[in-house]
Amino acid sequence: LLADGRRFYQDVQAIRATARSGQTPGAVSPGGGGGGARRAPPPGSVTAPIEFAVRREGTPSRHDLEMVLAKYAGNVSQVAGFFGKERAQVYRWIRRYGIDTAAFRED
Repeated sequence: LLADGRRFYQDVQAIRATARSGQTPGAVSPGGGGGGARRAPPPGSVTAPIEFAVRREGTPSRHDLEMVLAKYAGNVSQVAGFFGKERAQVYRWIRRYGIDTAAFRED
């Protein structure tokens, strides 16, 4: 399940429908039903599920890892859950890329 309660395959269906129709991703309605367009989110807001942009398989790129760290405010346990890995593996990636997790934590 995704954060908003939809299942991953529904998002895949929405992406495929968007690609076939030529619409922009912001025009797909939640749930993949195509029940009308919605307004694009304001710049700087993060409303689209991050799963659209980040691969979960294999080793993430530095950019992908930073995106997920930002989404979960530096919480390595949640990042590990997102990727389906152990925390130790996420810490290895963080060490490999030289990422400072404190920069992602909310104070």
